Amino acid sequence: MQNGYWAQSIIKKDTLGQEFCYIPAGTFLYGKEHVTSRILSPFYMSRFPITNIQFRHFVNETGYAYELFDVMDQLSAAPGCPATPVSWQNAKAYARWLRTLTGEYYSLPSEEEWELAARGTDGRPYPWGKTPPTDEHGTFSIGTHRSQTSVVGSHPLNVSPYGVADMVGNVWEWCLDEIDELGEAHIMRGGSCVNDETYCNCNSRCYESPSDKRVLYASIRLVYLPEEMYERYRAAIEGGMMSAPADGDLTRTLR
Repeated sequence: MQNGYWAQSIIKKDTLGQEFCYIPAGTFLYGKEHVTSRILSPFYMSRFPITNIQFRHFVNETGYAYELFDVMDQLSAAPGCPATPVSWQNAKAYARWLRTLTGEYYSLPSEEEWELAARGTDGRPYPWGKTPPTDEHGTFSIGTHRSQTSVVGSHPLNVSPYGVADMVGNVWEWCLDEIDELGEAHIMRGGSCVNDETYCNCNSRCYESPSDKRVLYASIRLVYLPEEMYERYRAAIEGGMMSAPADGDLTRTLR
């Protein structure tokens, strides 16, 4: 533990053997201003970003139109490196494929869910605490410029209080949130291997548009809701506490 509390990691595997970390409901300090926010339902978050080989399997199994594996293999040379470049639409398609394949619910996280999973409840600037990042903490461009990602889980210090790995650095991660009325500009969090500590922290955010733009050094991390959790969200919807968009994605952050 560095500079703050450390929660017990609870790891769950889905039916495909993918690992997810349990994120409890409750209040937490959100954003640079440390606004008190609240998540009313627990969820699971991918322990690692989706990898090159996982995304390639999706494309091979479905025939999904993706023509940039030559670029992906340059940026993420090993099978265990994060899948990049991907668009927000690519990320959504991957999540929907998992739903169809398993019969369970997967989605991109909301910004608040991403941040709670990354920093816990105490408002820390980095997943590991307050210590400024070094090359031991993750894949950043601090001192030395980097252009390739690392295999996920390569930096044991880059772990959140809930056990979620690589939340800052290596690759930006798409969130469900949009910032325009047309739904074309979407938020990414966490920074990437080409960024320094200005962007590789739990506060930084950027956006890209249009939603089908395959962004260099952008990747995928998912929320997973086993049946019992999904039903809890459905009950919240029926109670008027949150809405269900037409595409079937739940708005999971309850206030």
